[in-house]
Amino acid sequence: MTAYLQHLLDFIGLHPNLAIAAAFLVSACEALPIIGLFSPSTVVLVGIGGLVGLGKVSFWPAFIATILGATIGDATSYWAGRIYKERFAEIWPFTRYRGLWAAGQRHFDRHGGKSIVIGRFVPGIKPVVSGVAGMMGMGVFRFTILNLLSAIAWAAVHILPGVSAGLAISGLNVISKRLAVFIAVLVVGTVLAIWLMKVVIRLGLRYLTRLQGTLVGWANGRNDRIGYAIERLAAPHHADFRLFIVMNMILIGAVIAFFALLEDVMTKDAVVRFDQSFGQFLQSLRTTWTDMAMVNITMLADWPVTSALGIVGCVVLLINRRFRLATGLLIALVSTMMFVQSMKLLVHAQRPIDIYSGADAFSFPSGHATMTATLYGVLGWIAFRGASATLGKMTVGVCVTLITAVSFSRIYLGAHWPSDVAAGLLFGAGVTAAFALVFRGYEMPRRATTWLIAACAATFLIVGSWHIERDLNQALSFYAPQTQPAVALSKPWRDGGWNELPTYRVDLAGETEEPILLQWRGSTEALQDELLRQGWLVEPAWSLAALNAFVRPDSGPASLPVIPMFNAGRPQAIAMIRPGEQGRFVLRAWPQHAGEPGKPAVEILLGSILFERVEHPLNQLSIPTRTHDRTCNGDALLSSLTNSLKVGENLLGPEWACTGQVVLAW
Repeated sequence: MTAYLQHLLDFIGLHPNLAIAAAFLVSACEALPIIGLFSPSTVVLVGIGGLVGLGKVSFWPAFIATILGATIGDATSYWAGRIYKERFAEIWPFTRYRGLWAAGQRHFDRHGGKSIVIGRFVPGIKPVVSGVAGMMGMGVFRFTILNLLSAIAWAAVHILPGVSAGLAISGLNVISKRLAVFIAVLVVGTVLAIWLMKVVIRLGLRYLTRLQGTLVGWANGRNDRIGYAIERLAAPHHADFRLFIVMNMILIGAVIAFFALLEDVMTKDAVVRFDQSFGQFLQSLRTTWTDMAMVNITMLADWPVTSALGIVGCVVLLINRRFRLATGLLIALVSTMMFVQSMKLLVHAQRPIDIYSGADAFSFPSGHATMTATLYGVLGWIAFRGASATLGKMTVGVCVTLITAVSFSRIYLGAHWPSDVAAGLLFGAGVTAAFALVFRGYEMPRRATTWLIAACAATFLIVGSWHIERDLNQALSFYAPQTQPAVALSKPWRDGGWNELPTYRVDLAGETEEPILLQWRGSTEALQDELLRQGWLVEPAWSLAALNAFVRPDSGPASLPVIPMFNAGRPQAIAMIRPGEQGRFVLRAWPQHAGEPGKPAVEILLGSILFERVEHPLNQLSIPTRTHDRTCNGDALLSSLTNSLKVGENLLGPEWACTGQVVLAW
């Protein structure tokens, strides 16, 4: 049987239109009474999915044909059962399968309408469930909806695995057996690690309960302050006391972290370099559709939305006679607004882009992040304490998601530095913790909490939608990507202006790395051609075929791709390789715009060189690693470039980096 099916699938691959018809017919037969017992739907549909993955059949026609076939087949069974009622099972050849009809009826009695969805995936009874539904008088509209939804799910379960297999097979021609084995070992190891972690957590929770009981018993045996304190921390009925301790720790930690961050910003410590690197990195990733998403998210934290939410929250609390909570929420929001404006005027930190005026022109801290963290932090706390367990957790999850999304959108759009957002989140966490400490014993009725959640959710959707609909185009223009300003050189580049360009690479974390030894005034293509003439090689492009080199023990240094690196958030524009003894020299270059006095800005490529040794762990792999035991004279590798000039003093760097003088070339 399997051999015949294989020949059939080969024939279908040569005639793609037949694959669509086959998908429809086999799906329809699968749902017909009794006939479905003998329909090879799984084998055929997975095979057709494989043909889709191999590119021989279009996905959407095959997928839609499968859905239509399954829907029509079940509908045929349903209407036959609805018309013939009990006589349906008495028609030959259905009389030979009375046990199957009885099983289908028991399944329908147990699950009701859900049996249409469940039964489609249950072998044995799936050919009769729809007929039984018709016999039992299930409504036409309800059956049609369930039939269509379950058909979509059933088609996906049968088609998509085949598509994945086809895509995997299509890539096998560039994947070596060693790489396939390595990937398999990695997958199995990951699965085992996850399973082991679950086992450890399960055992840890079991023994944690025992430890809690032991601590409580030990503490009850002591009649001193230590025993009393441990008993309050460990006893199950002292959960409020533990919450009190946690909130105090959050409040103290938020205050300490905020002032530490403020000191770093004021003194322009490493956090400033991290801000610039990470911010520039995100700007390089911007696309039209992500801009649209981020602008929509950030607009949900604009003052019309947050003000409306704060007002509605206070009004609902007042209507439910929760006067203290309403006052606390109002104080939290007003103090947050005053804090943000005061800190902006005190710190005077400039934004990444110039988009505001007045006090709002300063960036520290982020007003959007601070207000969002405070507003949703306090509302989430009220919901968690007053609503049902499920609703409270869902509300907290939504609040955390909104806070995270808004905070990221401010960095992505270039409106704030990461440190601005971090400061806002710390302040919001501190306000939420203080609010929780003040009102930890305050009762919030469940009904009132539910009304508060519903009113705030409705306000968020209505006001947020109105605000986006009205001002989206203006916001898209407001937050449009802006090019980074060029470095303004005070003198011509070759006459000393080169010294005003960065001399060390800065990674995404803001750390200073290897020295910049090359300044190339020209295009990337011209630099690549010049280096090729000097004996350098273009790095292998990252691909499945290139990954094979990493899992071979005899791969040469020129066959291994280069790990990408960033300089001040900018991705590398070029990477070249020069094989050496036991390894390779790697040159990376990043673009930097600079303008000489009275001339337009031009692009200058800043390059660094490091030496990588190729290691062979267990004589099975080939891994390029930074070496710490070899000196590398970088300017000697670059001085042969046409129109090159060595300038300045020797630049030192990490042990694994090439050092030397800066080489100007054009």
